Amino acid sequence: MKILLLIGTGSFIGGVLRYVLSQFIQTKSLATFPFGTLGVNIIGCFAIGIVFALSEKTNMSPEMRLFLATGICGG
Repeated sequence: MKILLLIGTGSFIGGVLRYVLSQFIQTKSLATFPFGTLGVNIIGCFAIGIVFALSEKTNMSPEMRLFLATGICGG
């Protein structure tokens, strides 16, 4: 149950951040192509890579990795 709450909280935070960043990027672009969605997806993939690299090099707990990678970046 603790893990589900961590992932759910991370997903809430990630979803809000995703929406705000996507809107910010899209308003800076004058094209109709969804550059906001593209930008957020690329940033999220890069962030997940950083989280997994840091989890291998440090003593990051599995719960923190799930919160960051699955919750925030996945949300």
